[in-house]
Amino acid sequence: MCNCKEMWLDTPKRPIPEQKVNGGRHDCDYVRNRNGFIPVAEEFADGIVPEAITKGGTLEQRQLWSKVFLQEMDRLVNEWQNREKMRRS
Repeated sequence: MCNCKEMWLDTPKRPIPEQKVNGGRHDCDYVRNRNGFIPVAEEFADGIVPEAITKGGTLEQRQLWSKVFLQEMDRLVNEWQNREKMRRS
């Protein structure tokens, strides 16, 4: 069974068997590592678009914050995956 929070069913509270998650391709290690990057990407986006956070921001500022956050998450995850590939080679 997978214990990743995003893989838990709402009702009743129980984990989804790994073989039923995404055709058995769910990777708990990937999820743990990816989730560890969230605070880093949030801080980065806050620094680029502080108005979106401090003043509630306009729709455009919040959309820009989301875009910056997602791009930083992609960058961090890609760097981690590349390091893992190099380590395994």
